[in-house]
Amino acid sequence: MSVEEFIWDVNIPFEEDINWQTLVTRYEDGKEQRRQKWSQPKRGYSISLRGRTNTIMQQVWDFYNARNGAYETFYFENPNENPVTAEAVGTGTGSETNFQLDHYPLPSGAITITVGGISKTETTDYTLTRSTGAIVFGSGQTGAVVATYDFCRIVRFVEDKLTRELFNYRVYNADLKLVQVL
Repeated sequence: MSVEEFIWDVNIPFEEDINWQTLVTRYEDGKEQRRQKWSQPKRGYSISLRGRTNTIMQQVWDFYNARNGAYETFYFENPNENPVTAEAVGTGTGSETNFQLDHYPLPSGAITITVGGISKTETTDYTLTRSTGAIVFGSGQTGAVVATYDFCRIVRFVEDKLTRELFNYRVYNADLKLVQVL
């Protein structure tokens, strides 16, 4: 799995879908039995790149090729889900050093963590494993541990084929489809 993040302009129109996998067995008497195959839904994203410059389209093209199409996963930050604001991570009683964020992986960038209302500094006061959301303080903490941060979904391209359309001199159109990997 790649820890590369697909960076895109949030002003670009995109579609998002959510998909559960439920097996439904219907019986002759009208009753049915349902079984949920997944513990969480899979998300899908369709991104329309319209009127993009040659430079931007080349960056997308290179990113796609570096992932070998649908083969390799990468991080995707969904603006509809971010940021997580004031997540209550836990309460320290003086001996706890390990805490866990609800959502991860985290992109490179800012995260704000307070303990008992006092702001803490990454690498000085705690270490953060962005791939797992694990927070480890150097010493026991006292007070409510609260975090504000952005997180990513692990996704891959749906197809092994990417088409770009030259629609004007050095201006391109393309459509990207991504699917979450559970």
